[in-house]
Amino acid sequence: MLGDAYLPSLLDFLKKLSPEILKIYAQHSLEIKTKSDHSPVTEADLISHKAIVEFLKKLTPDIAVISEESENQNTRDTDKFWLVDPLDGTREFIAKTDDFSINIALIENHIPILGIIYAPVFDVFYFALKNSGAYKKTGISEPQRIQTRKLNSDLPVVIASRRHGDNQTLQDYLKRFKDYERLSRGSAIKFGLIAEGTADIYPRFGDTSFWDTAAGQCIVEEAGGQVIDTKGQPLRYNAVPPYLNPHFLATGDRREQHDKTR
Repeated sequence: MLGDAYLPSLLDFLKKLSPEILKIYAQHSLEIKTKSDHSPVTEADLISHKAIVEFLKKLTPDIAVISEESENQNTRDTDKFWLVDPLDGTREFIAKTDDFSINIALIENHIPILGIIYAPVFDVFYFALKNSGAYKKTGISEPQRIQTRKLNSDLPVVIASRRHGDNQTLQDYLKRFKDYERLSRGSAIKFGLIAEGTADIYPRFGDTSFWDTAAGQCIVEEAGGQVIDTKGQPLRYNAVPPYLNPHFLATGDRREQHDKTR
């Protein structure tokens, strides 16, 4: 499958990029700029973006690269492209919570067929290839196959963003459970925790972009879970702006749905 040959090179490249990102992270003060959408951007975002885009263009010259930090993107509508979030969780990076990641996904025919989430502080990779399973690799250890778990509807573990507060849609969804445990984490690390069976449900009823979710979707699906919209359909991706997702639900148990009638 397309992507098999790329995965080892990408893992090695991100490992080598990590010290540069962590050096900036360790600085006492950071230079922070504000983008047109009012979100923050740091030197680490831009350095990571430049390095990853250059690497991917050398690795796959014929495949388009769409990155969160690209300006004036005029990517033609194509059935094959890379999606990159060079630093997912910039606010976590600024707040020094450690919960930031680098996300890379390869899209083919609107479906993520390769996904990598790398958390530099923890030196943890979550990665997957379509029809080849999902894996977690920590430090120098060998990759371990990961699997989601069956939902315990009496006490599910719900994971949500530390930076995005609850809204009424989320509260309505959570009413289906008698009780639940709540975890708050930043960035796409949440998808990794679903994929490895640490958490059960990641409901997101707010704004996200393609690069926030594509890598995580591949990993969760290959681990046995799902990432679906409010109609129960898997998220799909195209190369045409504005690259925005609908509200979604990431779950380890594919039987769990967002159903307003319950």
